Amino acid sequence: MTARRVVSSVENINSLPDEVLCHILSFLPTKDAVRTSFVSRRWRYLYTLVSNLDFELRPDYGDDSSVNQLMNFVDRVLLFHSRPSVVRFRLKCIHYNEGIGTPQFDTLRIDGWIRAVMWRSIQELELDITESDINLEFLPASLFACETLVVLKFCLVSGYDSSDFPSKVCLQGLRFFTFVLDS
Repeated sequence: MTARRVVSSVENINSLPDEVLCHILSFLPTKDAVRTSFVSRRWRYLYTLVSNLDFELRPDYGDDSSVNQLMNFVDRVLLFHSRPSVVRFRLKCIHYNEGIGTPQFDTLRIDGWIRAVMWRSIQELELDITESDINLEFLPASLFACETLVVLKFCLVSGYDSSDFPSKVCLQGLRFFTFVLDS
């Protein structure tokens, strides 16, 4: 591709309205959408307007500081996210369960993230957590009464049982529910 064609392509994409660019960015993992903020001044805050938030927390093996950096990243994205609603929130926490000194995800922060997207009228929530030390008790009870939730997906490692779910669930708008236990 010639330099002239590249410049022309960049000019074409920059001529799109912010709404279209945000829609395109919503198909990317959030980490990549944030990276686009370095493209130009116009793109600097576009990631704060995407409708879908997709996080994969995969810490470096045996590195507690990488868990904290990843969790801080999610905190900052949610803090700066300025869209009044979130269509989809996907959180995948991958943990290397190899014994003492392995990274631990902070369930209080995960609870806060879920509450933050619920406050923004979340429609689709997907939690994929491979850390066996986490149980479903960390989920806010209000999640199971969220009126805007249409899709709810859980993928968890084995070790959970049905008693971890709240006894009272009232998800009137729910159309699709998936619960997968992975061994």
